[in-house]
Amino acid sequence: MVVRTDLVARAEGPDANGALTTEDLRRDIEEIRNEVELREHAQRNGYEIVRTGEGEEPPLGATPVQAGEGKLTYENGDTYEGEVVNNLRHGKGKHLSSTGDYYDGSWRFDKRHGKGSMVFASKLRYDGDWEDDKAHGRGVCFYPNGQRYDGEWQDDQRSGWGKLEVPVEGGVEVLAWESYEGEWSRNAMHGMGRYTFADGSYFQGEYALGARKKGKFVSGDRALEYDGSWRGEDRDGFGSYYQKGAYRYLGEWRGDSRHGRGRCEFADGSTYDGEWREDKMHGEGKWEFGGEKYEGSFLGNERSGEGRCAFEDGSRYDGAWKVGLRHGLGKQLYCNGDSYEGGWSAGKREGKGACRYANGDVYQGEWRADLREGHGVCVFADGTKYRGEWAGDKWIQSSADPEHTSVTGPGLALAVAGSEASFAIRARDEDGNDRLCGGDAFAVSLEGPEEFTANVTDNEDGTYEVAYEPTKAGMYRLFVTIGDDELVAESPYQVEVVPGKPCPRRTVVAGSGLGEGKVGEKSSFTVEARDRHDNRCRGGKPDMDLKVTATSAKGILEVAVRANEDGTFVCTYTPAREGFYRLELSSCGAVVGSSPYSLRVRSGSVGPQESSAKVPDVMAKWETIAQEEYAADGDADGWDSEPEERETAEEKYIREHPGVAVVDNLEDMWKVGRFQAEKKAYERREKQKRLRELRQKLEAKGFKREVAAPGAQDGA
Repeated sequence: MVVRTDLVARAEGPDANGALTTEDLRRDIEEIRNEVELREHAQRNGYEIVRTGEGEEPPLGATPVQAGEGKLTYENGDTYEGEVVNNLRHGKGKHLSSTGDYYDGSWRFDKRHGKGSMVFASKLRYDGDWEDDKAHGRGVCFYPNGQRYDGEWQDDQRSGWGKLEVPVEGGVEVLAWESYEGEWSRNAMHGMGRYTFADGSYFQGEYALGARKKGKFVSGDRALEYDGSWRGEDRDGFGSYYQKGAYRYLGEWRGDSRHGRGRCEFADGSTYDGEWREDKMHGEGKWEFGGEKYEGSFLGNERSGEGRCAFEDGSRYDGAWKVGLRHGLGKQLYCNGDSYEGGWSAGKREGKGACRYANGDVYQGEWRADLREGHGVCVFADGTKYRGEWAGDKWIQSSADPEHTSVTGPGLALAVAGSEASFAIRARDEDGNDRLCGGDAFAVSLEGPEEFTANVTDNEDGTYEVAYEPTKAGMYRLFVTIGDDELVAESPYQVEVVPGKPCPRRTVVAGSGLGEGKVGEKSSFTVEARDRHDNRCRGGKPDMDLKVTATSAKGILEVAVRANEDGTFVCTYTPAREGFYRLELSSCGAVVGSSPYSLRVRSGSVGPQESSAKVPDVMAKWETIAQEEYAADGDADGWDSEPEERETAEEKYIREHPGVAVVDNLEDMWKVGRFQAEKKAYERREKQKRLRELRQKLEAKGFKREVAAPGAQDGA
């Protein structure tokens, strides 16, 4: 049980004039409302309210409640003045915060509830409904930036239906306003609504959390209109667009640009239905303008790629395009009955192409700037045929006819590798008459072991000289053509290229007997004749004077040479004694292959290992005796022509490895090595000659020295 006691006496009765004031009525209404709220609160919480008069004692166990008007001061400096219940703000009252915020309105159990006005220190102001200490219901909010919202609220947020007005800056004064009226959610435009701009343009449609989702935008002058899907401020999705004096578009959008599939009607009457990319015609589509219709590829608003076009005059084109013009290969059917198939450039016939005229003429050849120019063939309706040069769409002379032109000369059947072959061309026109001037585009090529073209010389009198120099032997096909690869006379011709004369340097020497042999056993090696282009000389005995010599300090080894019918030589020898031999092959003074070679002959009885028995070198002993006598006066200068005459490490390696060639197969190196070898051989012969002369002189003087005969040393 609760007892309520008024803190402030109730004002009753009329004023001095006998009438109730507005303040009296307000106070009465507020008191009745508070009474109702207290009783509702008591009913919900299970207690009873009993009013007691002045001087009456409350019932036993009752809790007294003080209610009425009063003033409250808070520790943080806030103050409240108005109706209270047990020190709780309840009813009508004003609250001034220490931060400068100010509220004047209804309270319920210490919370803003009902009608009230809140002014913040930031100059934000709210007038309207409150519930549970939050703006809730209907209210008007004035923002510091000049915006104004009038509408529904929920939990301190704009939610429901409302209108927002936004000022447009105009210097000192606000010149115009933008506004949105529609649905709100969580302080954002959400749902259906209309946003009107200062210039009169507007968007009306659906919003999603402040961003346009789907709707219609109309410009202020009504010259621009879009109705469709949006993504934020960009047209995105499917929609229709109209711009006065420009075009009308219905189709797909992306990023505020036409993108995807769509149809556009332009102000000039042209239409396009097809693919778009970044606001440009791009991809496959159909374009119409007046009586012209195009279907095919587009690139950057221009016809590019493959496409078909029907022109207004009735002509048709099917082929390649570039930057809106016929370019590349294509077919054109003209309205007069002519037809053309071939190359195009910048909308005109260019390059090679064929044209069939309505009168029966047929031209095939070169074009330039839509005119016949260059080399071409024209067959007229009466059967007359003209082949030649054209300029300005007119023929200038008759060129050579491939059927009447003759080709003669030995180079049409036989050629020698490494040598020039030739033949002649006699140009004639279609009537078989010899041409008296040049200028015909003859070309000669050969296909076979190698492919190459021949050199054609124009004699400017209707004759042509052809020369070529093959390097690979074998069978070839020789093509003589003119103009657009038309075969001349009996072309192609079969030409045999035979090897050239044997070249000693290119000749190949091989075989087991080239580097090693055995005493008493027959050994051999082969010499394969080749020309200077490395072609093997076949088809008979080689035209080569081959000489083979094998020499050593012990004497000369005879080598037999036999020429075969397959272009090779077989060289055989049977050594009588072991040792190292210098094997030289030459032809007409030129060395063959990598000659000279080092040949080692081993003892046949001992086998592959060298015999341990050493044969005394008598010549070396006499050379020692002679050198001692030569240097008897204490000076040996002049005995050796050069100190380098002694065996070097390289010479020793060559002697011990007879299978290795003495020099590399490089021409410069070969010349140097050959010169050095010949020089040393000459010096060696001169030295031996001097040695013999000195020996004879010594013997004549009666000077003798015992020289052991072979085998005598062993006995000693």
